[in-house]
Amino acid sequence: MPRNSDLIRIPDRGAIMKMPQLLIPVILTLTGCGYPSQYQPASPETSDNTSCGMEIIPCEISMRETEETELTVVILEADGTRTEADQSKISYSFDENILSISLTGVIRGLSPGTGELIVKSGSFTRAVPFEIIPKPHYEKLIISEVMYCPAENERELEYIEIYNTGDTECVLDGVTVIDGGSSSKPFPLDGSTIGPKQFMVIGRSDIAFKEFYGRMPDAFPFTFDLSNSGDAVFLRYPSNDIIDSVYIKNGGGEATPPAQWGAGISAKKGKSLSRTDLTKNTGSSSDFKEADPTPGFIHQ
Repeated sequence: MPRNSDLIRIPDRGAIMKMPQLLIPVILTLTGCGYPSQYQPASPETSDNTSCGMEIIPCEISMRETEETELTVVILEADGTRTEADQSKISYSFDENILSISLTGVIRGLSPGTGELIVKSGSFTRAVPFEIIPKPHYEKLIISEVMYCPAENERELEYIEIYNTGDTECVLDGVTVIDGGSSSKPFPLDGSTIGPKQFMVIGRSDIAFKEFYGRMPDAFPFTFDLSNSGDAVFLRYPSNDIIDSVYIKNGGGEATPPAQWGAGISAKKGKSLSRTDLTKNTGSSSDFKEADPTPGFIHQ
């Protein structure tokens, strides 16, 4: 006789019918705990009983050289709450030539480049892509030519030319040009970029400008009038401080030239004020001469 323990017991039909009902809640328990994409779950071997994910804020980093931003590491607890991680328990791996991180999680851009910042806290690891953008060298920008008294169609053919003396491109977000009139509206250069050793021409019009000068302006239209009797042109930082300036005759309105500007300078009708040397900027009228207009090109 076989022993009771050797018998194969076949469940009755009623028990078999109930099995799927018993399995369903078990399956839901195993597969229903998904994680939002911004969280990195721990592996089963290392997971603890109190936390189940990690979030990095920001999840991507894009900043300029010398700029700073704060990195926050948040732990997702099993009960759904979010707790900021203890900075003393966070470790980082990154290219130290491109960025730096303080003990409090402040990131600073050091030099242009891209890469990944590896963040680890406890059993969680996350890679954060970063890009450090070159700092705009606004101080390398100069006003290279001003056409304030065209030979004809004066309102349409005035222009201001700027030049990047630097060796890197310069993003002009926040930079503006304006004349010396107290009621003039600044012309913003947002969205524009000027390459190294390149010109940028800002015109009063587009079609008339192209028909007369044979090329389109790079940006248009500024709305202020350059006065023939005396005016000034200012290139301004995003902070509104002056990067460079040119004074037509002895200035005009509120645009009084500083003492170092010296004697006023002017150009005949149809001629422009053009720099004598793109590599020199003394901040005086001696930097300019009367010349034929050549928007976007070096004077020969």
